[in-house]
Amino acid sequence: MVVGGLKGEVIALDAADGHEKWTAKVGNEVIAAPAIAGGLVFVHSNDGRVTAFDAATGERRWFYSADMPSLTVRGTGDLTLGPGLVFVPGDNGTLTALGASDGSERWRVTVAEPDGRSELERMADVDGAAVLDGTVLFATSFKNHTVAIDGPRGQVLWDSDHGGVRGLGLSNSAVVITDKDGNVVGLDKNTGGSLWKQSGLLNRNVSAPTVQGDYAVVGDYEGVVHWLRLNDGAFAARSKVGAAVTGKPVEASGTVVVQSVDGKLTAFALQP
Repeated sequence: MVVGGLKGEVIALDAADGHEKWTAKVGNEVIAAPAIAGGLVFVHSNDGRVTAFDAATGERRWFYSADMPSLTVRGTGDLTLGPGLVFVPGDNGTLTALGASDGSERWRVTVAEPDGRSELERMADVDGAAVLDGTVLFATSFKNHTVAIDGPRGQVLWDSDHGGVRGLGLSNSAVVITDKDGNVVGLDKNTGGSLWKQSGLLNRNVSAPTVQGDYAVVGDYEGVVHWLRLNDGAFAARSKVGAAVTGKPVEASGTVVVQSVDGKLTAFALQP
């Protein structure tokens, strides 16, 4: 188990008893969860740098630096791991594939162009983790773009002008995103075409969606969790958990876990 901190600290803990195995330091705060694979720990710090440490000793093996725009949404996307690759979401609107063993850049794809006359207009952060489904990566951006990418080759398969900064949910047939206004949008997984749009949560600071069974699940600033039907986006259920829910709900084995900003965890299972 490895955790990061706001002072750039990286701490490896023994999963059995929690004792500290090693510590390391990076040059900026670590908000994204470290990733572990192939005997390495990968850390994505808030300055856009990715650093790989030996999982056993904490020795630094390699690092990769990305260009950073002068104005970004605060936060850094979690890394996504594939066979021999680390996929890095960037505040400059890109998704980059690095070789896991040496940090070499294999390809870089623009998810959204940082265009506009002001720094605010040019914000195109990819702050949600890309989702790997087989060999296809799905990524979304603050600049209202979502793309599907062939993971091994870095080829864009489709590009939709719907997007959101916090990440996406994926089902067998749909990609679900929340845009910066609070619209929840369902996209066809194979083509990127729009399936539906739910505008009933506008301006409620809606979280990124996750998928639970036949539903997309999101939380909002009032601490209400909403279930939307994947076939048409209609509201199916809601439950209030307390304080605001800003983080993406987490699904595991059919159960969705939601954390509110006061630290409370709530788990939901679908009724048979």
